Amino acid sequence: MKRRLLQIAALLAASMAAGAVRNAALSPSLPWTRLPEHPLAAEIIEAGFRLAAREEVAQASEAGWPLIFDARSQTEYDRGHIPGALSTPAQELATRGGEYAAMLGPTDPVILYCSHEACTDALRVAEVIRGDHGRDVAIYLPGMVGWRAAGGPEE
Repeated sequence: MKRRLLQIAALLAASMAAGAVRNAALSPSLPWTRLPEHPLAAEIIEAGFRLAAREEVAQASEAGWPLIFDARSQTEYDRGHIPGALSTPAQELATRGGEYAAMLGPTDPVILYCSHEACTDALRVAEVIRGDHGRDVAIYLPGMVGWRAAGGPEE
């Protein structure tokens, strides 16, 4: 039994060493702990937007700039939102899309979020807000669920 455990340990060590050599020798290296990209993250980037980190959202919330838009429904917004965020429900794009874009100057940056990482509402609002000006639009992909999970403050 002891001999068998030593053989397993040796095999495991050899496998780890081979992986380390492979990672050191070839580029790009194999990720050891990196999770695959989120499908919506790729879609956001392909659409010409960028992903906002939690720290960027927290700084914007504290400073009041850039503006933060909440793409969730008014009811969800009323239950709690990132401090300073403006309610811009994606469900109202048809009637209020121009109003959302008019809240900003032609090149003003903006951060958007919605409910959770699979929610596409922020992306829909981002497409309207960007307009023809090429404005810097970032999307906080974890959304309100991620904000709450990280202990972010709410209004």
